[in-house]
Amino acid sequence: MEKTPRILVVDDEASWINNIVAAFADTEHEIVTASSYMEAGILLDESAFDLVISDNHMKVSNAGLELRERMWLKSQEHIPFILYTYDDSPHITESLKKHGNAWHRTKSTVPPARLARFAMSVLRKRGRELPHEDSS
Repeated sequence: MEKTPRILVVDDEASWINNIVAAFADTEHEIVTASSYMEAGILLDESAFDLVISDNHMKVSNAGLELRERMWLKSQEHIPFILYTYDDSPHITESLKKHGNAWHRTKSTVPPARLARFAMSVLRKRGRELPHEDSS
């Protein structure tokens, strides 16, 4: 049986997580959520994901960028990464370009439904519409 493509959504605001999960409701993607950078790191270590969507400012400033850096250090940079935040700083976009395979979208201009469409487009373009292979 084929596995459903998995997306990890990381945000400390439950309302944003709920909105993003709802935006994927009519798709065949499995959405896993984490409310912190630390929880996301544990989930990434324990199982495979096809895409990560993360807020940047959680309990720790720049936690989303730190998560992307951690993914690079652990050789998980092949996993597409979308940073979804209020901040539209060019610094964020530049930081994401450092390791590639990452995009920045702002909450004020990209509602959750549009983010979900963009995420599915990224998965298709990256060939990750096919379910991930679990290494276990």
